[in-house]
Amino acid sequence: MPTPPRRQRTQEERTRATRARLIEAAIGCLADGGLERATTIAIAKRAGVSRGALQHQFRSATDLMIAVIAAVEGDLVHEFDRVTASSLSRSDRLAALIEAYWNVYKSRPYLAVIEILFSGRTDRDLARRSRRAVAEIKTLGERRWRECFADIGTAPADAAKLRTVVISTLRGMAVRRTYWRSAATERADIALLTELCRRYLGR
Repeated sequence: MPTPPRRQRTQEERTRATRARLIEAAIGCLADGGLERATTIAIAKRAGVSRGALQHQFRSATDLMIAVIAAVEGDLVHEFDRVTASSLSRSDRLAALIEAYWNVYKSRPYLAVIEILFSGRTDRDLARRSRRAVAEIKTLGERRWRECFADIGTAPADAAKLRTVVISTLRGMAVRRTYWRSAATERADIALLTELCRRYLGR
């Protein structure tokens, strides 16, 4: 029986695929060598596309860096939705959320985001746009976090305080990972953070 011909991808599908490859390549370059080595030439080469193809997708290197932030923050939203879609008790839900967030924060893609945010100290345009990108995701994350614990009577202000502590702690642990790693210490820190949050919710 003859093999049926492969369906040709549409232009939109090819565009999405190229864009995804470029974002993945940018993440790799950032994680391996920081923003200084994440040049458009290096990213295009790593993605296997021409520099012109990169410039067709992203008008500037800053546009690509903001796309990296959006992609990684999108992973956080996906993880959040995956946990909240399950039927878990308050205690188990909290533990699952912290673990899901940590899985993203300890990843190479988030290391790329750290590099971008740190580099914003000396790049005013990058700093302005990255802060705006993070703020947009933060607003969405705060709303979903409040909704996640609304069914157990948690006051919005208390839920917001809890999220701030969780996010700040996990981000700090992610930064620590860039110069020192200990799986045992990380597991202990996650366990302690989870227990402290459970006590706060149960007060």
